[in-house]
Amino acid sequence: YNYNQQQSSSAIQLQQQQQQPPSLEELRAQLGPIGLLVSNTIELTLVTLGSYISGGMLGYIGGSVMNIPSTLFGKSMGSISQRLSALNSKAFATMKTWGQLSAAFSGFNNFVRLCRGDVDDGWNTVFGSALTGAFLSRGGGTQAMLQGALTYAGFTYFLDKMTRSPSSQTSQQTLMYNDVPVDDFE
Repeated sequence: YNYNQQQSSSAIQLQQQQQQPPSLEELRAQLGPIGLLVSNTIELTLVTLGSYISGGMLGYIGGSVMNIPSTLFGKSMGSISQRLSALNSKAFATMKTWGQLSAAFSGFNNFVRLCRGDVDDGWNTVFGSALTGAFLSRGGGTQAMLQGALTYAGFTYFLDKMTRSPSSQTSQQTLMYNDVPVDDFE
Protein backbone atom coordinates (compact mmCIF):
# COMPACT_ATOMS: atom_id res chain seq x y z
CA TYR A 1 0.00 0.00 0.00
CA ASN A 2 2.76 2.49 0.89
CA TYR A 3 4.69 1.50 -2.21
CA ASN A 4 1.72 2.22 -4.46
CA GLN A 5 0.99 5.50 -2.68
CA GLN A 6 4.61 6.65 -3.09
CA GLN A 7 4.61 5.57 -6.73
CA SER A 8 1.40 7.47 -7.50
CA SER A 9 2.64 10.65 -5.75
CA SER A 10 5.90 10.43 -7.72
CA ALA A 11 3.92 10.02 -10.93
CA ILE A 12 1.81 13.08 -10.07
CA GLN A 13 4.92 15.16 -9.34
CA LEU A 14 6.50 14.03 -12.61
CA GLN A 15 3.32 14.90 -14.47
CA GLN A 16 3.22 18.38 -12.86
CA GLN A 17 6.85 19.02 -13.79
CA GLN A 18 6.15 18.06 -17.38
CA GLN A 19 3.19 20.45 -17.60
CA GLN A 20 5.11 23.52 -16.38
CA PRO A 21 6.60 25.56 -19.21
CA PRO A 22 10.36 26.07 -19.13
CA SER A 23 11.70 29.31 -17.68
CA LEU A 24 13.34 32.00 -19.79
CA GLU A 25 16.77 31.05 -18.46
CA GLU A 26 16.21 27.40 -19.43
CA LEU A 27 15.17 28.43 -22.93
CA ARG A 28 18.18 30.73 -23.35
CA ALA A 29 20.54 27.99 -22.15
CA GLN A 30 19.33 25.80 -25.02
CA LEU A 31 20.10 28.43 -27.69
CA GLY A 32 23.21 28.32 -29.79
CA PRO A 33 25.33 31.39 -30.57
CA ILE A 34 23.19 32.52 -33.51
CA GLY A 35 19.94 32.01 -31.57
CA LEU A 36 21.36 33.92 -28.62
CA LEU A 37 22.42 36.77 -30.91
CA VAL A 38 18.93 36.96 -32.42
CA SER A 39 17.30 36.78 -28.98
CA ASN A 40 19.53 39.52 -27.57
CA THR A 41 18.99 41.71 -30.65
CA ILE A 42 15.22 41.43 -30.31
CA GLU A 43 15.39 42.19 -26.57
CA LEU A 44 17.64 45.20 -27.14
CA THR A 45 15.39 46.52 -29.91
CA LEU A 46 12.22 46.18 -27.85
CA VAL A 47 13.76 47.79 -24.75
CA THR A 48 15.15 50.72 -26.75
CA LEU A 49 11.94 51.25 -28.71
CA GLY A 50 9.82 51.05 -25.57
CA SER A 51 12.06 53.59 -23.85
CA TYR A 52 11.90 55.93 -26.83
CA ILE A 53 8.10 55.80 -26.88
CA SER A 54 7.65 56.20 -23.11
CA GLY A 55 10.30 58.93 -22.87
CA GLY A 56 8.74 60.71 -25.82
CA MET A 57 5.28 60.60 -24.29
CA LEU A 58 6.59 61.92 -21.00
CA GLY A 59 8.54 64.60 -22.89
CA TYR A 60 5.44 65.71 -24.77
CA ILE A 61 3.42 65.97 -21.56
CA GLY A 62 6.23 67.67 -19.68
CA GLY A 63 6.99 70.03 -22.56
CA SER A 64 3.33 70.98 -22.78
CA VAL A 65 3.00 71.66 -19.07
CA MET A 66 6.25 73.62 -18.79
CA ASN A 67 5.48 75.81 -21.81
CA ILE A 68 1.85 76.64 -20.98
CA PRO A 69 2.58 79.88 -19.09
CA SER A 70 4.90 81.41 -21.68
CA THR A 71 3.00 80.21 -24.76
CA LEU A 72 -0.66 80.52 -23.86
CA PHE A 73 -0.45 83.59 -21.64
CA GLY A 74 2.26 85.51 -23.50
CA LYS A 75 1.41 88.99 -24.74
CA SER A 76 2.29 88.96 -28.43
CA MET A 77 1.44 85.43 -29.57
CA GLY A 78 -1.66 86.03 -31.72
CA SER A 79 -4.87 84.04 -31.73
CA ILE A 80 -5.59 80.98 -29.58
CA SER A 81 -4.99 78.63 -32.54
CA GLN A 82 -1.54 80.15 -33.11
CA ARG A 83 -0.79 79.79 -29.40
CA LEU A 84 -1.88 76.13 -29.37
CA SER A 85 0.17 75.47 -32.49
CA ALA A 86 3.24 77.04 -30.86
CA LEU A 87 2.64 75.00 -27.70
CA ASN A 88 2.37 71.81 -29.78
CA SER A 89 5.63 72.52 -31.64
CA LYS A 90 7.50 73.23 -28.37
CA ALA A 91 6.10 70.06 -26.79
CA PHE A 92 7.05 68.05 -29.90
CA ALA A 93 10.65 69.32 -29.72
CA THR A 94 10.81 68.31 -26.04
CA MET A 95 9.31 64.94 -26.93
CA LYS A 96 12.08 64.15 -29.42
CA THR A 97 14.81 65.17 -26.97
CA TRP A 98 13.43 63.18 -24.03
CA GLY A 99 12.70 60.16 -26.21
CA GLN A 100 16.26 60.13 -27.53
CA LEU A 101 17.73 60.52 -24.04
CA SER A 102 15.54 57.77 -22.58
CA ALA A 103 16.25 55.38 -25.46
CA ALA A 104 20.00 56.04 -25.25
CA PHE A 105 20.19 55.34 -21.51
CA SER A 106 18.02 52.22 -21.59
CA GLY A 107 19.44 50.86 -24.82
CA PHE A 108 23.09 51.27 -23.87
CA ASN A 109 22.56 49.93 -20.33
CA ASN A 110 20.82 46.87 -21.77
CA PHE A 111 23.53 46.51 -24.44
CA VAL A 112 26.27 46.52 -21.79
CA ARG A 113 24.37 43.97 -19.69
CA LEU A 114 23.98 41.65 -22.68
CA CYS A 115 27.65 42.06 -23.70
CA ARG A 116 28.78 41.23 -20.18
CA GLY A 117 26.96 37.90 -20.25
CA ASP A 118 23.71 38.97 -18.57
CA VAL A 119 25.56 40.18 -15.45
CA ASP A 120 23.36 42.71 -13.67
CA ASP A 121 25.31 45.09 -11.42
CA GLY A 122 26.12 48.78 -11.00
CA TRP A 123 28.87 48.76 -13.61
CA ASN A 124 26.32 48.27 -16.38
CA THR A 125 24.90 51.67 -15.51
CA VAL A 126 28.32 53.33 -15.45
CA PHE A 127 29.42 51.81 -18.78
CA GLY A 128 25.99 52.43 -20.32
CA SER A 129 26.09 56.06 -19.19
CA ALA A 130 29.53 56.48 -20.74
CA LEU A 131 28.21 55.17 -24.05
CA THR A 132 25.17 57.45 -23.72
CA GLY A 133 27.39 60.48 -23.11
CA ALA A 134 29.51 59.64 -26.14
CA PHE A 135 26.43 59.07 -28.30
CA LEU A 136 24.72 62.31 -27.29
CA SER A 137 27.95 64.29 -27.90
CA ARG A 138 28.66 62.70 -31.27
CA GLY A 139 28.07 65.94 -33.19
CA GLY A 140 31.01 67.68 -31.47
CA GLY A 141 33.75 65.32 -32.57
CA THR A 142 35.97 62.83 -30.81
CA GLN A 143 37.04 65.10 -27.96
CA ALA A 144 33.42 66.03 -27.17
CA MET A 145 32.43 62.35 -27.24
CA LEU A 146 35.22 61.46 -24.81
CA GLN A 147 34.33 64.34 -22.53
CA GLY A 148 30.63 63.41 -22.66
CA ALA A 149 31.44 59.77 -21.88
CA LEU A 150 33.61 60.69 -18.89
CA THR A 151 31.09 63.22 -17.59
CA TYR A 152 28.09 60.90 -17.79
CA ALA A 153 30.00 57.92 -16.37
CA GLY A 154 31.52 59.98 -13.55
CA PHE A 155 28.21 61.53 -12.60
CA THR A 156 26.47 58.14 -12.63
CA TYR A 157 29.22 56.58 -10.51
CA PHE A 158 29.02 59.48 -8.05
CA LEU A 159 25.23 59.22 -7.77
CA ASP A 160 25.43 55.47 -7.30
CA LYS A 161 27.97 55.83 -4.47
CA MET A 162 25.99 58.62 -2.81
CA THR A 163 22.60 56.94 -2.95
CA ARG A 164 23.56 53.36 -2.11
CA SER A 165 23.85 52.81 1.62
CA PRO A 166 26.18 50.11 2.99
CA SER A 167 23.50 48.84 5.37
CA SER A 168 21.10 48.08 2.51
CA GLN A 169 23.81 46.13 0.69
CA THR A 170 24.62 43.94 3.69
CA SER A 171 20.98 43.27 4.54
CA GLN A 172 20.29 42.40 0.92
CA GLN A 173 23.26 40.02 0.85
CA THR A 174 22.15 38.45 4.14
CA LEU A 175 18.69 37.81 2.77
CA MET A 176 20.13 36.58 -0.50
CA TYR A 177 22.38 33.87 0.98
CA ASN A 178 20.77 32.84 4.28
CA ASP A 179 17.65 30.71 4.26
CA VAL A 180 15.47 31.25 7.29
CA PRO A 181 12.91 28.49 7.77
CA VAL A 182 9.42 29.79 8.41
CA ASP A 183 8.84 27.32 11.26
CA ASP A 184 11.86 28.56 13.24
CA PHE A 185 11.05 32.24 12.74
CA GLU A 186 9.63 33.92 15.82
